[in-house]
Amino acid sequence: MDFRASSNHELIKLCLNGEQSAWNEFVRRFQEAISRSALKTARHYIATPDPDLIDDFVAQTYMKVVDHDYRALRNFNCAYENGIYGYLRKIAANIVRDHFRRDPAEWQPLDPEVPDSNLTRKIEKDIFFEQCLKRLRQRLASEPNRDRDLGIFTYYYQSALGLTAKEIAQVFSMETKAVENVILRLKRFLQDDEKQQPQGIRA
Repeated sequence: MDFRASSNHELIKLCLNGEQSAWNEFVRRFQEAISRSALKTARHYIATPDPDLIDDFVAQTYMKVVDHDYRALRNFNCAYENGIYGYLRKIAANIVRDHFRRDPAEWQPLDPEVPDSNLTRKIEKDIFFEQCLKRLRQRLASEPNRDRDLGIFTYYYQSALGLTAKEIAQVFSMETKAVENVILRLKRFLQDDEKQQPQGIRA
């Protein structure tokens, strides 16, 4: 049976039912998203990660998905058809971080004079991201699309995910332009607060 036409939700169900061919399609379909997430996260620690290392992170991500009778996949619960992309990216990013935290000797910072500069910037960005998210929750408290808009903000800016507007549009079944408008609107909310923008946020 050809599973390429199956929706992501259908494919997940087939995998959980033990369909090996469905799992092969799962690996093929999400390979690029997982690899990109692993590469992006690894660059916080190594300027030019070894491709073999990235491949190893991808393999570990799939192992995480299938461990304990697909527990990670069974725990996935999202109403959006393409929400699985963000979920798998986050798993991959966490695997990469855990790897480098276990062995800091592997780090190769871009600035050799300041060994922890990249990690420090990353932590600061994540902290500021959480502060911005808190402010937006308050600002959007009474709006009907609050959860959707906060989800778009998270997918776009959180370093573990970092989806493009086009990818986010697929997750929420929206037009890319509509997603871009939401992102711009939320940025303006933050600017209206007359506070510093998150370091590294993309224009």
